[in-house]
Amino acid sequence: MTPTLPSDDAREWLLDSLAQIVARAGWERFVLAPLIEPNDAFFPDRYQHAPEGVRTVARRLLRHAGIDDLDVRVIDLQPAERGRSLLTPLTSVWFAEIDTEAAPTVELELHELGTDVDVVPSVAHEIARVFRAHRHLDRGGAHPYRGGAPEEAADPELDAALGSVASLYLGFGIVAANGAHRYRAKGEQIGRDARTEWVHDQVGGLDVVDVCFLLAVQLVVRGADEATIERVRAQLGANQSSDVGAWTDALAGEADALRERLGVPPPSAWPAPWSPEVAPMRETPSGIARVIRPSELRARDVQRRNEGRRTFRVRDTKSWSWMGHGVGIGIVALVAGASATGRAWPLLALPISALVGWILGARERADFCSDPACGGRLSWDATTCAKCGGSIAGEIATANDRLAAEEALEDAERDESVDDEVDDDDDEDAPRARGARQ
Repeated sequence: MTPTLPSDDAREWLLDSLAQIVARAGWERFVLAPLIEPNDAFFPDRYQHAPEGVRTVARRLLRHAGIDDLDVRVIDLQPAERGRSLLTPLTSVWFAEIDTEAAPTVELELHELGTDVDVVPSVAHEIARVFRAHRHLDRGGAHPYRGGAPEEAADPELDAALGSVASLYLGFGIVAANGAHRYRAKGEQIGRDARTEWVHDQVGGLDVVDVCFLLAVQLVVRGADEATIERVRAQLGANQSSDVGAWTDALAGEADALRERLGVPPPSAWPAPWSPEVAPMRETPSGIARVIRPSELRARDVQRRNEGRRTFRVRDTKSWSWMGHGVGIGIVALVAGASATGRAWPLLALPISALVGWILGARERADFCSDPACGGRLSWDATTCAKCGGSIAGEIATANDRLAAEEALEDAERDESVDDEVDDDDDEDAPRARGARQ
């Protein structure tokens, strides 16, 4: 008996989406790559339950996906404080971009780090999204089941759903199915009162029945024997195992039709199955990929803040800092002189040393960037701010003058633009006037 879920329309959309990936990325990985299991055999690297561990898992999954030419940078955005809850939050990771400035590097944002159990499913879904972006699969195409929106549209739900389809294609189906539905509950007893919290949560963009259907399709297309199917089912949750078993039974006689539908050649044309990519990972070049902490993230944001924009030089000197040094020297001289002589004249040392410090400090420039969020020091010949990247458009007396200076520059540019237009009009009218005189 064929299961009722997913629906007919949902199954058509799922098969169409899978067929598109197979057509554009090749059938080999779908049928030859190992089905990744969440154990030490597939994740042999030393794991640390921290952002560094998330990066390790992501790098290993990139290797399983065949795109380990990319490195990984984890941006730690975990909240400093959390509300009181009995349940550990679900790991939340988000693929932000592929940074190609120094070396191709995947940027993953880590918003929550839950238990070690849900790290692999959460990261695997984002690596599947990385795969789609890296292989340029998100261009064109429409999917009626999901509302007919093109893949290139900014539709987060569609993007998540296609990421889950890519997870199955890559061989991440076991972890995707377990992550697609999780029930968590925890309680505590406080005196006579009992408190219980429970939640159903999900990783990825497909319902658990959709993921189980695709995993069953993959097993049938591969011609998996009963022992392989049972091994897969043994690693799934009870509901997922039941759904996969029901669908593999229902699809058992449709292996050839599914291969034709998905663009997979007959098994006689297949080479040997691939072995898991479990060799030690290469060392990362220093400074290219790492974990970025919140403080470093703020500094990086400032670094990029004013690139391509104007800022101003605030003229300043070291008078105040040097005067401070002078006051310190004067206090030492005051104490020493008063102790030695018992007279009041050493009091003069304090203002004199402060004045000398002020005069000497005034000879040294200490200009800084006018942007209050930057304030980076500027050398006398700097044309851009090394800290925020802003172009130095002029010099102002105080940072409070920056808005007025910006307005003055804009007014001058508008006036210059108007003058240029007038000159162009005069140049165009001159030949006409000469022609008229002739």
